[in-house]
Amino acid sequence: PQPGVIGLQGGGELKEADTRFLPRAAQADRAIVLAASRGIELGKLTEDRPKTMVEVDGEPLLGRIAATFKSAGVHRIHVVRGYRKEAVNVPGLIYVDNEGYESTGELHSLALALDSIDASEGSLYVCYGDVLFRRHALELLVDSAADLTLVVDSNWQESANLGREADFVHCSSPPSRRVFSEPVLLRRMDPSLVAGERHGEWIGLMKIAPRAQSVVRELTGEILASAGGTRPQLSLLLNRLVEGGLEAQVAYMAGNWLDVDSLYDVILAGKFRGR
Repeated sequence: PQPGVIGLQGGGELKEADTRFLPRAAQADRAIVLAASRGIELGKLTEDRPKTMVEVDGEPLLGRIAATFKSAGVHRIHVVRGYRKEAVNVPGLIYVDNEGYESTGELHSLALALDSIDASEGSLYVCYGDVLFRRHALELLVDSAADLTLVVDSNWQESANLGREADFVHCSSPPSRRVFSEPVLLRRMDPSLVAGERHGEWIGLMKIAPRAQSVVRELTGEILASAGGTRPQLSLLLNRLVEGGLEAQVAYMAGNWLDVDSLYDVILAGKFRGR
């Protein structure tokens, strides 16, 4: 994470105090990591393991994601696995299996995870299993009291995802200094948004407040029931939630995340520090 004022002073006790005063999740909060796909674009690296278990500096991507969550106080982490599920074995996590991963998509994985979690007073953090992010991104979510909050990269023009299909968003306000005084709401998420409509790129990380979880569960089930042979994406769920009147807030940040979608991204991941 970015060092706080205390952290800049140096010294073990001061660094420990700095960590203690950073925003932390509630004890009942949980995380869901969607990690059922192979990641065939990584070639031989994913012949015997899914992308989330590709090692970077001796640690799998999933291990680094889990460590970032734990550093912010989220210790109950549910992972949806599918391809080569036996290889997804990071200790201390709760596993949910998507046996139909080859014919389903991320929304089906989310539904399986939601079904495995008892209703509680805690918030749910949801992310993809191939996205690295700094703790700062989680701190933006921990501080939010909205029904639904998404972390959006305002610096999309320099994203490594340019030229790939990305979750671009159009919001109630573009990123500016004025957004600190009023909430920014998601209007639409669409990879086909043209440059003039893009206010940022969703990094694949969001928080669902307890009061909104039943709505998310119900709508996820409705979309899957009418999906036919299609593989609905999370973007469809988010757009439908917004159309239904749910206020999905956006927390802007610039960079500080990495979507691992190529061999070059694996190299970049070796230089990425999330905590």
